[in-house]
Amino acid sequence: MKKLLEELSKEKLIEFIEEYAKKDNNFRNAVNVHFGKPEYEEELLKINNAIDNALCRVSDYRCRDSWGNAVFNTGHIITEIRQRIGQGHVRLAFAEIETLYRKLLENLEYQGECEITEEAEYCIDIMSEIADLTSSSGDKEFIFSHIIALSELEDGKNYGADYEDKLLKIAAKFVTAENRAKLEKALAPFESTRREEAFKLIQLEIIHKIDGEDAVDAFITENLQFPKIREIARRTKGTGLLK
Repeated sequence: MKKLLEELSKEKLIEFIEEYAKKDNNFRNAVNVHFGKPEYEEELLKINNAIDNALCRVSDYRCRDSWGNAVFNTGHIITEIRQRIGQGHVRLAFAEIETLYRKLLENLEYQGECEITEEAEYCIDIMSEIADLTSSSGDKEFIFSHIIALSELEDGKNYGADYEDKLLKIAAKFVTAENRAKLEKALAPFESTRREEAFKLIQLEIIHKIDGEDAVDAFITENLQFPKIREIARRTKGTGLLK
């Protein structure tokens, strides 16, 4: 393929791309995404429409043979978001995956074999990936505030979703002395629930980032009833460091 393309003139390649793009919307969009400079609002609107089209049959019982048969394909949307990640458009990529996540939650009640749940969890995994690639302080604060808002969505607490701990774990990557109170407020409702251990681990991450080794050791000592914290204690015994 490479040899064939190298033998073609620039004019021939441009002519082919233009003609093919006229016939194939997906190809035209792929070219625009790969080579064009994205306009934030325009791209977000486009991805929003693509998501609506992908999910339009999920909540419409007239389009399905039986209730709960949620058939949809968002692969092309995820591919585009990953392209944006690769291009370094962190804020746009996060806003796009957030839009997909929110719209999936709106349809949770219609799923059959947890198709939507699996897709929503995949969205959270991608959010975490984006967070790991983020270096700008502005982008970090953008993601932090949006993650806090997502953790408070009622749709994310229905039908067995329980995504708060996964989301707030991402927020903890960007916790600072200035925004700590917002994260701890979001954690507060889970201090005595069946997921208490997951939220204790997030609290431990906050303490590790802000309060130092002595505070970490004290917190671990106070919470040795939790298996994962006991494991941390065993790993860090004698080092004074959380690893």
